[in-house]
Amino acid sequence: MAHFRTVRDPDLSLWQSAVDEVVAKRTASTQVLSEGEEPVVQRPDPGSQMVLGAAIDVTAEAEKKPLSHPGCRTVRAVLLQHGA
Repeated sequence: MAHFRTVRDPDLSLWQSAVDEVVAKRTASTQVLSEGEEPVVQRPDPGSQMVLGAAIDVTAEAEKKPLSHPGCRTVRAVLLQHGA
């Protein structure tokens, strides 16, 4: 299993967590402990393509080396536009 990469920037961390949550929900990484209880969403495998892609993206952004084409908006620009 790959190691989950973290970043200190709160905006980038939020983006990474959002991707992580979507992947967990889409891959049915949930576990019900007993009947009638709410399912618990478990963190997906950090080696999954989307989780790994988000980790690479936030690492590049944190190092001020964004992966996006110069004409594209960055993760930070999108988050700032939406007041995050």
